[in-house]
Amino acid sequence: MKILALVLVLLVSSQVHAQTCPAAPADPIGRTDVKLTWTATTQNTDGTAVAQPVTYKVYEIVGTGPTLRCTTVASATSAGQLGLSVGLHSWNVSAVAAGQESALSNAASKTIAPGTPNPPGGLTATGNLLAYTLKKSHNQFALVPVGHVAPGTQCDLNQPVLGMFAVPRESVTWAGLVRPQVVVASCG
Repeated sequence: MKILALVLVLLVSSQVHAQTCPAAPADPIGRTDVKLTWTATTQNTDGTAVAQPVTYKVYEIVGTGPTLRCTTVASATSAGQLGLSVGLHSWNVSAVAAGQESALSNAASKTIAPGTPNPPGGLTATGNLLAYTLKKSHNQFALVPVGHVAPGTQCDLNQPVLGMFAVPRESVTWAGLVRPQVVVASCG
């Protein structure tokens, strides 16, 4: 019974003395950061003016319900949280004036997706590879050889064509008079 009472006191005291909310981060907002903003409360639910100063409590929805994250300084209408973990994060805000706390606001959410790896770099053509261009014939495209690509040629990963990649025209040893604007080769 004493342990249960101590746990309840600790839980209540941690909610009553929540830390002051960090300032909202400056723009641009980082991928794992959030800037929460809201409209100042000016009226009570009965239509009378709200007693000043008004502070706000920011709750983060964790598990089954909202958990008090922090309390703003008087009249602040924004807060921030930095370094969020991967997953869905949601928040609510309540107003506190003259010792009375409002109902929670609507929820605001942000999903932090895992980072995407950068594409590999340095893809080059190896060996003495054929260079091709595309030719359209009867609503179909065909790869037509136009020359050879020099070994070590840098391939453009942003321009894939049928499992090949665009290569610079100046890297091609031409096999005839055709000099197309787009040349592709197998790269590995």
